[in-house]
Amino acid sequence: GQRRSLVDTRTLERTYVDGDTIKMELVLTTARGDTALMCAAEKGDARVVRLLAVPGTDVRARNRGGRTALELAVGEGHDEAARAIDAVEQRLDEEEFE
Repeated sequence: GQRRSLVDTRTLERTYVDGDTIKMELVLTTARGDTALMCAAEKGDARVVRLLAVPGTDVRARNRGGRTALELAVGEGHDEAARAIDAVEQRLDEEEFE
């Protein structure tokens, strides 16, 4: 039979220049604009959040409703997932001020 995806997904291409190199980043999102990190945060899967919320991940990205992964985790009462995302955000803030 034909395989069907359980989630309606969209792929966003981001192209940018890094020094002399042109880089392209593919971001897979749901129809709602949620990234994998947002989905894990909303479900409260702290293990997956820790795997995805690493330096280089856009933890401040917003879905079509304007919510971040942190806001989704907090809104669902998933404290452990929220702490993991917050730790990455704090490291980003520290790097910006160095």
